[in-house]
Amino acid sequence: MKINIFDYYDGKTQRLLNSLRTAGISRNNLFVHYAGDLPENAISPFSFFMEIDHQKREGLFFDQVEVPEFYDIRHVSGSNANIENMGHVVGSVNYSKKGYRLVDTVDWYLNGDPKKIIKKDFYNISGKLYATSFFSEGKPYLTEYYKDGEAVVIENLVTHKIQLIIKERKIIFNNLTEFFIFFLEKAEINPDDIFINSLNYPLFIAKIVAVKPNTTLFWQEALGEKIPGNMESELNSPKALKQIIFNNEDHLKQVESQYVSTKVNLNYLSDIGEFTRKNTFIKKAFILTNSDRLYGLEDILNTFNELDITVAAYTNMSTKLEHLGDKYNNLHLIPSLAPKKLAAEMNKADIYLDINDGMKVDNVLKKAYRQNMIILSMDQVKSSNYKSLNFYDVRSLCNDLASIMSSENTWRSSLNKMIQQNGPSSKVSDYKQVLSIKN
Repeated sequence: MKINIFDYYDGKTQRLLNSLRTAGISRNNLFVHYAGDLPENAISPFSFFMEIDHQKREGLFFDQVEVPEFYDIRHVSGSNANIENMGHVVGSVNYSKKGYRLVDTVDWYLNGDPKKIIKKDFYNISGKLYATSFFSEGKPYLTEYYKDGEAVVIENLVTHKIQLIIKERKIIFNNLTEFFIFFLEKAEINPDDIFINSLNYPLFIAKIVAVKPNTTLFWQEALGEKIPGNMESELNSPKALKQIIFNNEDHLKQVESQYVSTKVNLNYLSDIGEFTRKNTFIKKAFILTNSDRLYGLEDILNTFNELDITVAAYTNMSTKLEHLGDKYNNLHLIPSLAPKKLAAEMNKADIYLDINDGMKVDNVLKKAYRQNMIILSMDQVKSSNYKSLNFYDVRSLCNDLASIMSSENTWRSSLNKMIQQNGPSSKVSDYKQVLSIKN
């Protein structure tokens, strides 16, 4: 069976899955951890034994969290709501980045002290409470995972042992690797070709199940001067890896130069299928924020009368932004934007100004990149997770923006510079060739 084994359903994994899907490569997706969401038809040992599905993906609105009688839940910021009892804050509902005021976790305080969390409840994409972590002296020591309200998996975060409860029978595993191998047996999964994107548990598992090297590692992380020990071991004497694919051409060259005689195949592929539309060079910029601290906004407005800038928020806006909206004809404010309308508003612009301080609401930078917008970021607020053109001050940003808007060729060149920071753009045929996929 051809499978993918991933640690988490995180941003890098989502990009890899999207690239494989774009290339027409379909495989079974397995995840070591479960953090409340998985792609369609994917599974982890936790979701397998909890019998979780994600047919409903609406989430839980913050004021729907079950609390004791006479407790209140009050929204206080763009990131959380307070749980109160008789006017005293006893907990916090922390919002997910995947929707407007949807629940991610709930912290419960000891004696109303927010510095002393005694337990944390976790809610999944379907709005169900699926796990609780218990704390001692500010650190979690145990996590319970639930099926129908009863703990079926108990993870000791100190010893790393895992207890599985099946029909009143308790099975103890020394670590996640053992737990995963047991899950493979129970689910009757027999892998003969594996894709991974981590040197942690996925590689540990691949080493155990591989009769011969049958695993491709997609390396999507930074690479320092010293090669990670687990990668170095495989490069010198492969037990699991038959191939490493880098998404940064410099990383490929670095490893090629240091391990000339390795038996592991080394290749490069960029992400593909990233964009939902073309950039059409429209002189309109967009910002989504939950803060009125927007670095250099007035300077940009004063410098570029021809640039229409839309600032949107899921909440009401401050008087500071309202005054700017009255002052500048090229500034358009959208307070209380309905989340379902975000994509349509972003589609009207081809520039994203990453200049707001604070949280990047609703994965907006990911969405801006997917919409093929050219993203201009101030270093003070830059998110390291996404490609953008970065500037240390407003003057340098304005100078580049003037150049970008001077011609379509310059605009296109700057956009390609942003996209190809790590190497040339790959095609579907490159994926087929490197991964030896026959049409």
